[in-house]
Amino acid sequence: MKCLWITQNKMIYNTNYRFIDWNNNWIILTHGMFSSIESNSLKQLENFFVSKNFSVLLIDLYAHWKTRWKIEDVTLTKCYKQILNWVEFLKEKWVKNIYLYWTSFSSLPILKAGLKIWAKLVILKTPIIDYYKKRLNDIWLDKMKKWQKDGIINVWINHINNENVYQKYEFIKDYLNNFKDLFQNRIEIPVFVAWWLYDDEINIEDLRFIKRTNKNFLLKEYAEKHKFSENWINILINDINALLFNS
Repeated sequence: MKCLWITQNKMIYNTNYRFIDWNNNWIILTHGMFSSIESNSLKQLENFFVSKNFSVLLIDLYAHWKTRWKIEDVTLTKCYKQILNWVEFLKEKWVKNIYLYWTSFSSLPILKAGLKIWAKLVILKTPIIDYYKKRLNDIWLDKMKKWQKDGIINVWINHINNENVYQKYEFIKDYLNNFKDLFQNRIEIPVFVAWWLYDDEINIEDLRFIKRTNKNFLLKEYAEKHKFSENWINILINDINALLFNS
């Protein structure tokens, strides 16, 4: 029988993390941009998976909580590469079965990573899948069009004069080049999506369309907001339990 061992809030690859090593089934848990691995919801999920004899890795992603980088400098690709670093870390421990749980901002990086490594299951909570419209509202559509027309020279000038706008522009380029079509292609691994009916971050019809066109895409709708209540986690845990262990 393996021993249970825990490392508390150590840093690896410049990342704040905690993990519990139990067996060869691993669940990687993370959270939204302004939460942490110490949040009540993550702790409840951690306890649930440990009770099911999973090994659990909890991480604060790039610019999340105690993982220290500039939040203005974050991109989806940086989070994606960070996830792959952790997957390689687990593979060095001869881990074969990896499950992924991600929320909100991090949904696209974790789905891309899950597809690359053929994860056993990807769980997405309140996923933001279209950053283009969201960021265009932030940096103004006319400015974006002008930059696209003028090219990199004027983008660099704007970087000197307005770093915040430049970083949002870089975020959009990264999204369009590396993540925009993830949900447009056929999804070959199981993906469970928990979406809140009163979420103002994403159009539910986009997710319903993905469900109709991808047989591996399971969508569950909850009567919650993007800033959800404290009671939602027990319902979600029951649904995950039914999906993994009662099917």
